[in-house]
Amino acid sequence: MLVEQFTQIAVQAIVAGAVVIITAIKTGIISFLQAKSEELKSKKTTQEYNLLRDICSTGVQFAEQIGKRFGISGEEKLNEAKTYILSEAKRHHLDVEDKHIQPIIEALVKAMNETRDVLLDKLTETVP
Repeated sequence: MLVEQFTQIAVQAIVAGAVVIITAIKTGIISFLQAKSEELKSKKTTQEYNLLRDICSTGVQFAEQIGKRFGISGEEKLNEAKTYILSEAKRHHLDVEDKHIQPIIEALVKAMNETRDVLLDKLTETVP
């Protein structure tokens, strides 16, 4: 009984710590995204910028899924993301160049990797 309570408290503390770490990482990534995309943001309306950011996020997730399914990685996966993003941007009448989406893609991938690593570290710490 005492061991179960201790284990439950330890798991709750670890999860709470993970949430704090993830929030800090997310805040840092958001700041990084904002700094890297100022050139693009200054040329676009807020609505267009938010739409492009969402398209980029979906494009990165799409490339990750394609990569897992077909065993592609690196440059091929990056090109899949860019192709998707540029196609969707064009469909939404957004004039965007490859050089504008590259920093956003890199920041999104970095955020995904860091979040995954933090969660894996925290989960492996809770396994006895």
